[in-house]
Amino acid sequence: MLSTFASPRSPKPERPIGHLRSILRSTIRWAGVWGLLGLLLGILLMLMKTPPIAESGRKPDDFFFYSFWLPMGSIAGAVFGAALGFLFSCLMEWTRARRSEGTMSNDTPERFLPRVVCGGIAGGVLGVALGSSEATFFLLLGVGVCSGFVSTVLVRVQHNSRSASAA
Repeated sequence: MLSTFASPRSPKPERPIGHLRSILRSTIRWAGVWGLLGLLLGILLMLMKTPPIAESGRKPDDFFFYSFWLPMGSIAGAVFGAALGFLFSCLMEWTRARRSEGTMSNDTPERFLPRVVCGGIAGGVLGVALGSSEATFFLLLGVGVCSGFVSTVLVRVQHNSRSASAA
C-alpha cells in the first residue's frame, strides 16, 4: 500500500497539513512586519504629540499621555497584517497547484508576478470588506500590491543569497 504522506524532510509535503503550516508561517510573518510598521507609526505619532482624542482644551506636555499610540499602532498593524497575510498566503497556496514551477526559470517575471497579483487581490478583498468608499478600496489595493512587491523582492534576495552560498 502506498502512503500519501511525504517524508518529514521533503521540501514540498503532499499532505494538507503542509499547506496549513505554510499559510500559518506566512500569516505570522506578515503580521509581525505590519505590527513593526504600526509600532514605528505609533512612535512617530507619539513624538509629534498627536492627541489620541480630539480635545478643545490644553494639550498635556508629557509623553506618557501620547504613549497610547505605541500599543494601538502595533496592534492595529498586526491585525491588518495578519488579515492581509492570511488572504495572501491562501491565494498563493491556491495558485501553487495551478502554476508549473518546473518550467519557469528562477529570474523570469512569471515566477514572481503571482506574489504581486495575490497581494493586490488580498488588498482588494480587504478594501471591499473594510471600505465604505472607492478611495479605501484603491488604497488597500495599492497597499496589497506594494506588499506583494516587497515580498517578491525579499524572496528574490533570499533566493539569490542561497544560490551564491551554494556555489
